[in-house]
Amino acid sequence: MLPRGSSRPVIQQPQLHIAESLSEDSGALHFGEPKPRRSRRWVDMPRFVADMLGRHIGAHVADQDDVLVFTSPRGAPLRHSNSYTTSWKPAVREAGLPDALRIHDLRHTAASFMICAGAHLELVRQQLGHSSVTVTQRYAHLYPSQGEDLAARLDTRRQTVSERVVGL
Repeated sequence: MLPRGSSRPVIQQPQLHIAESLSEDSGALHFGEPKPRRSRRWVDMPRFVADMLGRHIGAHVADQDDVLVFTSPRGAPLRHSNSYTTSWKPAVREAGLPDALRIHDLRHTAASFMICAGAHLELVRQQLGHSSVTVTQRYAHLYPSQGEDLAARLDTRRQTVSERVVGL
């Protein structure tokens, strides 16, 4: 469907709404607003992630409001201290990944993949909720070949433009 007066299609990219976060401090669980409060309320997701999340929700989450998406086997909130050894570590071993892999490493990987895919650092900052683009920049060094890719894309762009414009 096109908005009135628009000639371009609207892309329906899945988004995740982050309503609350859960933190654990000295064994006590605290629900609250996601940090930082002013950003990262809606996060764009690749369709394959939305599909996987949808299957998980359909199979494991009650059809009611105000429920947790990921829980312990008993339906309680996940505690890092327990879930790390009972769920995370076995999953890492089963996947054949290094034992030293941490849950937070997945954020680092996502940031690196976004940058490699050509995302602007400010967009990556917003998606991950970093406080500043300086925090996000630490992932940019992982793909030095991007300079070659950029040069090749500029060559292609110039060729396309010069074919259309006489005298360039």
